[in-house]
Amino acid sequence: MPKLTRITRDARVMGGKPCIRGMRVTVGTVVGLVAAGHTTEEILRQYPYLEAADVAEAAARAPDRGDDQRTSKRSRGRRRPTEGRHREDAFFLGGAASQPRGTA
Repeated sequence: MPKLTRITRDARVMGGKPCIRGMRVTVGTVVGLVAAGHTTEEILRQYPYLEAADVAEAAARAPDRGDDQRTSKRSRGRRRPTEGRHREDAFFLGGAASQPRGTA
């Protein structure tokens, strides 16, 4: 694998996620845009401070992005957002129990 020179990691920038040349644009953002079908030209219009080589290097790093996906023990097994809410909360939030009592 070639050495990637445009991708940097700094704990003070974007929480240590891999970024493009120390800017606040993460590799994940660029890879996500490419995966969504955006062309390099479209990405460069959205982010005029990037260069075509930045997009190419981010895309080249995409296969080994597994180390960026952090999961903590605490986040595993969390309830879904609507589980455990009171009936009234579900009503205001548009949940499954959104019909007031007696109107169903």
